[in-house]
Amino acid sequence: MTNNDNSDSEVDLSEYTFDLNKLPGELVSIGKEDSEKKHKIQEDGNNPSSDIEGPEDFTLNMVELLKNADLEDTQRTQVQVKGEGSKVKADASREDQKEAVDEQNDGNDPEGPTRATGLPDYTHLEHTMETSTPAHFLWRDVNESLQNTSISKHQPTPSRNINETGDVKETSVIYTPARKSAPATPTGDLSRMDDTINSQQGDQTLCAAQQICQLELDLEAKTRRIREMEAKLTEETSLHKEIDELKQQLQRRDEMNKLTDAELNELRKTKSELEQARNDVASLTSKESTLRGNLKDKTKQLRDVEKKLEEARSAHKRHSEEISAELKQTKQDCEKKLGGVYSLKYQLTSVTRERDSIQKTSEDLEKTVQNLKAQLESTESQKAEEAAESLARLREIQKFAGELALPALGKPFFEIVALLREHVKNLSEKSLEEQKQRSKESEDAQKELQKLLKKANGAARLEARKAELYRDRLTETSSKIESVKNENTELLERIAVLTCDNAKLKKRATETTQEHDQALGALQKLRAEAEESHKSQIAKLKSSHSEQLAKYRNNTQGPSSELQARLAASKNRESVLTAELKAEQAAKEKLEKDMARMEAEIAHHHMTQKRLEAIIKANTSAAKKIDGKIVEIMREREDVWKSRVDELTRDNDKLGRVLMTMWGKQEVGDNIVSKRNENGDKQGYKYKYARKVQDIEIGEIWNTLLGEPAS
Repeated sequence: MTNNDNSDSEVDLSEYTFDLNKLPGELVSIGKEDSEKKHKIQEDGNNPSSDIEGPEDFTLNMVELLKNADLEDTQRTQVQVKGEGSKVKADASREDQKEAVDEQNDGNDPEGPTRATGLPDYTHLEHTMETSTPAHFLWRDVNESLQNTSISKHQPTPSRNINETGDVKETSVIYTPARKSAPATPTGDLSRMDDTINSQQGDQTLCAAQQICQLELDLEAKTRRIREMEAKLTEETSLHKEIDELKQQLQRRDEMNKLTDAELNELRKTKSELEQARNDVASLTSKESTLRGNLKDKTKQLRDVEKKLEEARSAHKRHSEEISAELKQTKQDCEKKLGGVYSLKYQLTSVTRERDSIQKTSEDLEKTVQNLKAQLESTESQKAEEAAESLARLREIQKFAGELALPALGKPFFEIVALLREHVKNLSEKSLEEQKQRSKESEDAQKELQKLLKKANGAARLEARKAELYRDRLTETSSKIESVKNENTELLERIAVLTCDNAKLKKRATETTQEHDQALGALQKLRAEAEESHKSQIAKLKSSHSEQLAKYRNNTQGPSSELQARLAASKNRESVLTAELKAEQAAKEKLEKDMARMEAEIAHHHMTQKRLEAIIKANTSAAKKIDGKIVEIMREREDVWKSRVDELTRDNDKLGRVLMTMWGKQEVGDNIVSKRNENGDKQGYKYKYARKVQDIEIGEIWNTLLGEPAS
């Protein structure tokens, strides 16, 4: 294969050789940076397959191709370098020794797979990840091969013995760039060179085939080691967590060194608390599953309890409506009673007014009686004086009549005296009758006054007693009304409290629901009993008061002993009722204490539930953080492996193209000037290069490296 360009700076793939013996070691680099750009252009041109048919995969039957290759075309390009041979022997022997030692230490050394494969261990995140390509995959500089070829031209090729063929594995066979068109050499020299080169090339091809087989075995061993390493990586995931924890502890220690002593003590306390929390978390992780199952069951039970509570609410609303209706009725009754009380008060005021008027009339009558008594005494004294004067006059008249005895008016004097006496007697009798009548009238008036006074005093006493009874009844009714109002307010407050308790008890556990239901049933029963007892007591009191009022109204003239007995009976009844009320209040207090105890238990359950929920949240957040870190680490690893796989595929592509150019060069030759094809390539003959990399995805390469089946 020839190069028609005269410029030395231009570099083409046909100017380079390929060293098959140095595949596991360092490979010759293709060109410099300025030549790589042109090489990329040539690769883009070589992508389409040529019209000349060839193997789709250049690695198929490589050994047979190498054995059956034409040895006559390699005499122009194959040169043995002595200086490098010895060096490469030493290097190869050292490498073989190192590989043997590494293979012996792989069983005991945990880092054996990484040393054998040349890949670093990425399990420890503290070390930086090596993303560069290994040294034995790099290409050497072209200048070295050019210098070596220039040296080999001036030196004669030494003859080799059969014993030296065993060391061909360590020697380096370099494919130097083809020389440009030079003047033709003599035929004798060419024949000699052909003989020597043919003998050498036969041995070298055999050695190259053996090396390729050995390389394939090494690659299989390395892939096995890589798979073992990846299997160990899965086992070393637990160490990542410990490493992360150690990192966190180191960071905390660094921060603690900067803090003061007080803060250090606080941090130590927090550290101990965190350790305890971790222990608690470790102990609670086992309980989380059971707790979640219990929570699911509890949620179901809570839903059932909520349904029951809704039913209880509806019943409670109905009960409250009934209570409100009863309260309205009681209010109406109270208003009616208040109307009766007001009427009684009006009657009392009217009675008091009548009593005051009667007292005034009695006082006026007493005054008139006293005046009449005084008048009677004065009239009696006057009558006594007049009687004495009349008697004295009669005596004087009798003396005068006896002395004179003169007739008067045709009658004797004695008859006149008798007439006078009769007249006086008549006058005296009339006066006596008048006095008697007056005395009788006065006595009748006194009797009437006494009767009126007695009646007035009795009426006043009765009215006073009635007023006192009315007042007592009013005070009793007012106190009862106030007690009823207080009880109603207490019941309303209790109803509100119970509604709040029912709202709180929605979140209660299954164990407390039964107790709560029992307590609610007991409360409802007690309330019903208390309300019934209150209603019955109120009805009894109403009936008793109505009966007593009717009896008092009907029997206002009754004796006071019966009234006292009835009052004593009512007092006894009140004492009995107060005792019953105290007993009911004690029962209510006991129930309230039980409810408070149950509420405390419910609050304790709520606190424990909240604490468990907080612990579960902390565990979930920690698990999410750990999962995020693991995902980040796996992504970094995947990126590194993808970059490595991409580099390997690029190197493989480049090696395939170099092989294609070399084989084309060997088959076509340097002297044949090929015409440029449509793409502008100088290579007239080339194999079809099948790019399987396009069909293989990165995920499949990653799965093959990990030993997992491709999805």
